[in-house]
Amino acid sequence: MATINCPHRHKWVSQRSNVTWEFHDVTIYNDVCDHSDRCGHTACEYFDNSSEATRRFLKGLYHSHTLDGLFADKDYQAQLRQKHQTPPPDFSG
Repeated sequence: MATINCPHRHKWVSQRSNVTWEFHDVTIYNDVCDHSDRCGHTACEYFDNSSEATRRFLKGLYHSHTLDGLFADKDYQAQLRQKHQTPPPDFSG
């Protein structure tokens, strides 16, 4: 798993009542973006809405909850941030 800023600078919006949040971060499991259904950017290397991609995504999600997965996720996240030259997401508000 890796949480990075979208390499294509896409954003997605969440709204609750009269409060709106705008996010630029995406989570990637096994090279499948969990927000591809929201942005629809089919040219993205992490876009895949097939049933096989869903299986890979869920397998990565499961693996991320193991001790080995936690260490592997840190390496994968660092690699993707370096590849896309994106800073860590800012969750401070």
